[in-house]
Amino acid sequence: MPSYYYDSGQYSLTAIYQHGSTPPDDPGINENVETEVNDSVDSADQIELTKTIKGQLSSYSDQDYFVFSSSGSETLSVNFDSPTDSQGSDYFKLSVLDASGSILATQSSGKDFVFQAPLTSSGKYYVKVSSDDWLQDSGQYGLTLSTVSGIDAGKEQEPNDVYPNVLSSGTSIEGQLSTSVDVDTYSLVTAGKGSLKIAFDSPTDSSSTSYFYVSVYDQSGNLLASRATGEDKTFDVETNVAGNFTVKVSSGDSLSDGNYKLTVTSTLTPIPREQETNDTLEQATVLIAGQGLAGNLWDKSDKDYYSVVMDSSGKLTINFDGPTNSVTNYYYRIKVVDSSGKTIATRDTGADASFDAEIPMAGTYYLEVSDPHYAFI
Repeated sequence: MPSYYYDSGQYSLTAIYQHGSTPPDDPGINENVETEVNDSVDSADQIELTKTIKGQLSSYSDQDYFVFSSSGSETLSVNFDSPTDSQGSDYFKLSVLDASGSILATQSSGKDFVFQAPLTSSGKYYVKVSSDDWLQDSGQYGLTLSTVSGIDAGKEQEPNDVYPNVLSSGTSIEGQLSTSVDVDTYSLVTAGKGSLKIAFDSPTDSSSTSYFYVSVYDQSGNLLASRATGEDKTFDVETNVAGNFTVKVSSGDSLSDGNYKLTVTSTLTPIPREQETNDTLEQATVLIAGQGLAGNLWDKSDKDYYSVVMDSSGKLTINFDGPTNSVTNYYYRIKVVDSSGKTIATRDTGADASFDAEIPMAGTYYLEVSDPHYAFI
């Protein structure tokens, strides 16, 4: 019977082969089990779609690669059966790569999960299994891959509260919030610096009730922009680097279980916008008369300053294109101030606005955009 005694002495172990057992060169001996070494794309194990292959990470630095082929214009589903069941610790990280090694999608977890990736062209693709968060578990995992024809298929695939449905740029997907705590998560991989245009087609048509929140995050989970809306909404978000961006749709003040449509379009030409940090007059982003800039208030205390050079006295016209459309809630205050900070003109608004400021003399003037009423959106 085993005990808690321990001895460090040398032991001997012998295995004897007998006729009638499976020969070592029989391919069935490792059927549906990874073969080491498979820690690179060159040594990747072939994986058959819809069949589960078993694997194990022997150390934190161990990586398992699996290769399969696609005819293109397909959506890949990656089903991972984890040996751990942890909500807070991500023991495993899975990445889908194309033939050039570019990451198409990646997910981390400490429990079973499913995620998707777009396979746009024909050729070889890879799935890499590695440790994450400096955690490692040597238990046996299961990996199953499957594909469906077409990318995005037009409708969301539940569950997608945590692990997103993969989007193609410019292609609409239809979704629905079943409860007030339901969250629909989508991801889009961008090729470089540029912008994302988020077009949300709402099933409701209300300017006073926000039925939906549409939020955009970078691949580190940082919030880039968020909009509350009860009607159709379109807005742009700058993407400073290539990466895997996430868009989440969640319930607002009231639940609507109608079908919405979401279209996310990636462009490699960045939209002209503010340069953070621009929270003071000294840090103001230069605004050239007649040319617009896009900006965001990151939180309730954020202020954005822009500088405009006037070569004489005259009238300065300010056009503000707001992301909200409310006549009752003033989400923004736009002020015109001189170099000493003295206010020349101000306007509070919850929608698009235009107003004039009389400039008394030549000099540098500043526009301040803020949210003094703490109605941040």
